[in-house]
Order: sequence, then structure tokens, then C-alpha cells
Amino acid sequence: MPLYTEKEMQDRQAGALGAIGLVLFLAVAFVNAPGMLLLAFIKDVSGPALDIGQMWTFSLIASVLFLGTSRVMVENWSEAFKLYIIMCVAVTAFFLVCNFGFKAEFPARYLGFFF
Repeated sequence: MPLYTEKEMQDRQAGALGAIGLVLFLAVAFVNAPGMLLLAFIKDVSGPALDIGQMWTFSLIASVLFLGTSRVMVENWSEAFKLYIIMCVAVTAFFLVCNFGFKAEFPARYLGFFF
């Protein structure tokens, strides 16, 4: 078993924490994708003056409303969650295909509202 200096251990721990933080951030952005799409569309069309914090807050509220709406459409929470995850995958795939496949500008502009 190799021995590490204290600095090497701190560097490894910092790298691991950074990776965990990135994974958590991407997971939140993935789960929040439907709300992000809706809020970015509203901001693009009507142009309310919302800052980044407000955009994240209202997109989270919209995502919870999407989840609640999917619960109303099906009989139990597990099915509603599956439907919501499918919607998240569809929105993410839509963004990726439009951005990389069709070279559309709106996905980058919409994500720019949040970052």
C-alpha cells in the first residue's frame, strides 16, 4: 500500500469532493430540466427581469408542479416519478439534439439564463 504525504491526501480529497459536487450539480440540472425549459422560454418570449437565483427558484417550482401534474395523471407516486424522469430525459435529449445536431442557438441561450 503506497504511503501518501499529507498534501497528496488533501489534493486527492479535494479532487474527489469536486467530482461529487459536479455530479450533484448535473443531477439537479437534469431533474430540473423541464422547469428550466419552461422558465427560459417564458423569459425569452416575454422578457421578465429575473436574475439567476430567481430563475433557479421558479424553475424548481415549475419542476415540482410538473411532477405534481404527472401524479394527477397516473395512479401512484412511483409511476408519476417514472413519467417525470422520462420527461427529464426527453427535455435533455431535445436540448442536446437541437444544440449539437441542428446547431440551434436557443439551447445555449436558454442555459445562459441559468449560469
